[in-house]
Amino acid sequence: MYKNLRNGGCNLLFGDDFDLAPKILEGHETDAHFVLGNESLSKELFSMVTRDGDALFSDFVNYILQSLMTAEEERARASAPIEASDLVTTEVFGSRFRTMFQDAFAVVGHYAQLYERHLENVVPRSGAIAISRNSPAMYATPLGNLLVDDPPDQKSTTIERIKKRGRLLVGVADLPMFAAMVNGTRQGIDISFSQAVSAALFDGDPDKVEYIVVSPADRFVKLNNGDVDMLASTTTVTLERDVKEPTTGQGFAFSTPMFHDQIRFVGRDTL
Repeated sequence: MYKNLRNGGCNLLFGDDFDLAPKILEGHETDAHFVLGNESLSKELFSMVTRDGDALFSDFVNYILQSLMTAEEERARASAPIEASDLVTTEVFGSRFRTMFQDAFAVVGHYAQLYERHLENVVPRSGAIAISRNSPAMYATPLGNLLVDDPPDQKSTTIERIKKRGRLLVGVADLPMFAAMVNGTRQGIDISFSQAVSAALFDGDPDKVEYIVVSPADRFVKLNNGDVDMLASTTTVTLERDVKEPTTGQGFAFSTPMFHDQIRFVGRDTL
């Protein structure tokens, strides 16, 4: 698309922050200089997605993300780096997942560490992507009382199936910084988050994950059919997808947004 802009095949590019980031633009500038627009035209709320109908597994995925954001808040208040043991334990999901938050943190760290590792160098964190309790930005929902005396007799068919299978199936988009192949392995923020879910499910083991590349056209079909357990594929949460996604006619459960993207224009500097 950058070649097309240089050659005059189009006048403007319209895309996500991570597509049109200054560092990305610099890598494509040869005989033309690109100018990035200052105004953001939308906000894309990327979330992990699970099938509707298994609220317990959806909560499990969502609260792993919440725990990583909470860990970042705790680090901001602490006078020293926090350790996995500083995080709370819980039996809300049953005794076998008592250390789920600690296991996830031990593998990937807190949210700021994930962001810095995968995105900061290209899309510097600011504004809507920052942890905040006073604005609609990245927000760690209070976890409530986790010290339950008598955990409810909850069952999740998805969790049971994943445990029996011995691995978590995750649909990913093959995108730099999110889930791209680097030196033979997938790396990116979606991969790290999937490892956190794996660690929480499998007693601290981050590697019981199978990554399946999905496309915008088939991702919800694969999720609905059970080909993947969750999507980590730069998927924007919308009311339509939550209630009745068009390609499947089904509703899906979305986690708290894990990344806020923005749409902008970029054009050639002809001056």
